[in-house]
Amino acid sequence: MSASLAVLSPSRPQDDGAEDLWKYLEQAFLDEAGWDPGTETLAPRPGHPLLGYRLCLVRGCAGQGRVPDGFCDTCRKARQQSDLSDGEFIASGPARDRHCGEVICSAEGCPRPVRTTRIRLCNTHEHRQRSLRLPLEEFLRQPGAEPLPGFGPCKVAVCTRQAHARRGLCRPHDVRWWEQYRAGLAESADFSAWCRSSSPVASGHEVVMRGLSPLVQAQILFGLQERCRQEALTLLSELRIICRRLLAVGAPAIAGFDDPGFARRHRALLRDLQQAVLLAGTSPEDEQRKDIWNTAVLGHGRRRVIDFTGISQSWLRESVKQWVAEELPTRRGDHATSILQSHVRRAEELSASLRLHRDDHGDDPSALGRGDIIAFLARLSHRHATGQISSWARSVTCRQVAMILRECRALGLTRAGRPMSGLPDDFAVRRDDIPQQPDDDEPGRALPAGVLNQLITALPALAESAGPAVRAAAELFMDTGRRPAEICRLGWDCLDQDSDGKYALVYTDFKANRQGKRLPVADETAAVITGQQQRVRARYPGTPASELVLFPRTTRNRDGKRPFTESMVSSHHRSWVTSLPPLLLEDGREFDKDAAYLYAYRHSFAQRHADAGTPVDVLRDLMGHRSMSTTQIYYRVTAKRTRSAVDTLAAFQLDRGGNRVWAEARVLLDSEHQRMAVGQVAVPFGMCSEPSNVKAGGGSCPFRFRCLGCGHFRTVRRALSSCLGQERHAAMHLDLRVASDRVSRLASVGCI
Repeated sequence: MSASLAVLSPSRPQDDGAEDLWKYLEQAFLDEAGWDPGTETLAPRPGHPLLGYRLCLVRGCAGQGRVPDGFCDTCRKARQQSDLSDGEFIASGPARDRHCGEVICSAEGCPRPVRTTRIRLCNTHEHRQRSLRLPLEEFLRQPGAEPLPGFGPCKVAVCTRQAHARRGLCRPHDVRWWEQYRAGLAESADFSAWCRSSSPVASGHEVVMRGLSPLVQAQILFGLQERCRQEALTLLSELRIICRRLLAVGAPAIAGFDDPGFARRHRALLRDLQQAVLLAGTSPEDEQRKDIWNTAVLGHGRRRVIDFTGISQSWLRESVKQWVAEELPTRRGDHATSILQSHVRRAEELSASLRLHRDDHGDDPSALGRGDIIAFLARLSHRHATGQISSWARSVTCRQVAMILRECRALGLTRAGRPMSGLPDDFAVRRDDIPQQPDDDEPGRALPAGVLNQLITALPALAESAGPAVRAAAELFMDTGRRPAEICRLGWDCLDQDSDGKYALVYTDFKANRQGKRLPVADETAAVITGQQQRVRARYPGTPASELVLFPRTTRNRDGKRPFTESMVSSHHRSWVTSLPPLLLEDGREFDKDAAYLYAYRHSFAQRHADAGTPVDVLRDLMGHRSMSTTQIYYRVTAKRTRSAVDTLAAFQLDRGGNRVWAEARVLLDSEHQRMAVGQVAVPFGMCSEPSNVKAGGGSCPFRFRCLGCGHFRTVRRALSSCLGQERHAAMHLDLRVASDRVSRLASVGCI
């Protein structure tokens, strides 16, 4: 829950009353925002960092300064026609006096509004002045300047101005009526309805909320308060449009309101306001009682939900909800919600199976058994056979359902009084029930070296389209192989240098929750980090280095303490890759650009080290993995490595006559190298190529301990540290000195 909601009582009952929401609006915020409850107008002061605007650079001008020169529109036009320098023009004062709001006629006692602030007379008095051709001061002393009867207040219900003509509308509303009437958007018969639904007229930098219900006003103000706490910039021109649409339809609340005519920026602002109101007064305990969780309440992102409504059995739904409630706090990263939602989808498959094949629809957990699991597995098999799901989805569904049932039992949910009470022990997915995933014969997700070089060459185009910060992040992805979250959330002081002058990247492994991890980096990578540090420090000179991030976001970030998101970097990266010319492989074929994404650089990092001969245990530490088997997933044994291993092995193989075999191994075809790699098995003192023994993994040789006299035997003079990706295979580690002694003893007794 955000800090702004800390003052809310978690036990407060939910209600939609405006008075209840007004309690949580801070008076300090209302004062800074310029809220006037009497006129129901929001008018923040100029210069407010999140709601205000920059004043025009011209001295004494109250207009809004705009990019790129900082002048208001009026002063910019005057500057273009002036011969003064910028300094002289700024000191000369505004091009014309600005007056926002309604101005009444200068004739004494006349209640009618003026047509323009320059003339300062109502229509009738202006016409008389023109007829007499007198200056304003002299005209006001003439008998023709007597006061005239007014037309009363404007007929628009929410307007406080005076009408300027017999139609009974103020000048701005009169202009608006005629524009809509000529465009066919309003009719004379609908004039009264138009007056009731028309929005008020804003004067200057303000938002008029008259006409909106007290609840809508409170919700808008509370949403603005939350956006200011999140350091989000709000343009009042966009807020003004939202208020007009709410008034036009008479919306009782902003929850659920939308307009297909809204632009993207207006819809984003409206969603933020709605999200803030939705979170007001909620607590994690209240949220977890629902069947659809807003994970923002639980501290995981904005506008994300976990939906349990697809699980029809109440006992299973409550069990999965309790498991997710236990699991969610242990998850880190931006994808925690989507990962857990995927697990819930797998539980929905089990729910659907119970609902379809059982007469009681699976509502009684004590009546379930092994047969229901068999039916569930059969349904998945049928869906796979008919092409509804892939073999991967089938295997993952079985694995995750097995895990959920196992974890729910570990949480004690099968005890009396708990959701799974009475569930039999045989209602479980066994290990043998899980179908194996198909072998992955693909070359892996690592980018080919040639493609990676083309991307590195094209990095200047990324800097032009997305900025130097995104380019620096992409270079760190390529050079370090860290996960996207680990790069995006780097601290400003992430670069460390030891006494020898070597650099190390200090980062946090969010997935394993390990802080202060160190990764040696090259001088070129350190230069990329140093350059980004200089740019960030120049942008945020007042923020302490310990609180700065290396890649600060461009919005909602006045102090540089918030990092930009993975999705933002990924979006810029995808646009950049798509805009590049075709990426070509070494043989001239075109490479699929969809395979060039951020996480592919992590696989490329592992593949480069594996091809360079980095031991797998060292690569495991570089990747930050706990298990060596996890590291081996990130790279493939390339044909080049296979050929090198076979050539190395063949160079030291001799037959029983002492002659070197495979002397021409280097000229073999790749297919023959692959055949040789899989056509032999390690045995004492060497390798065996007898087919039945190879198939049995070395366990079906009919001539035990007689390898030296067998025609299928090949000697190995040295052990290989790497063969087919199994760098530490124990069967390949031979003690050559012991083997040599044994061969000498056999020769001395005439065995060979």
